[in-house]
Amino acid sequence: MAYDRSGPVLARSVAGHDRGRLYLVLEEEERSLLLTDGRLRPLSYPKRKNRIHVRIIRRIPEAIAGMKTERDEQIRAMLRAYENRSGRSEEEDVRSEQKTGPDGSLVDQEV
Repeated sequence: MAYDRSGPVLARSVAGHDRGRLYLVLEEEERSLLLTDGRLRPLSYPKRKNRIHVRIIRRIPEAIAGMKTERDEQIRAMLRAYENRSGRSEEEDVRSEQKTGPDGSLVDQEV
């Protein structure tokens, strides 16, 4: 497993028509991830995206990480809470996001 799954894992698309969109990672496969946003990609129809086209968000505030993610409405609420959290700069967001390499492992980025 490429990253710690002790809590929810978020990912931001960095390539494709959905660039910039935030997702919840449902499942990881060898070269891809199954992603949902609770809206355009509900739990019943997750998006399959190549690992190299997303940045994994590792540091999620406890209040957000503790939210339920069993229904699409709950997933939308969690993603909205992450996007709208106060007191965070864009630079801090970049530090908490990690890009995955061609083999699916996390690549540390310098900020």
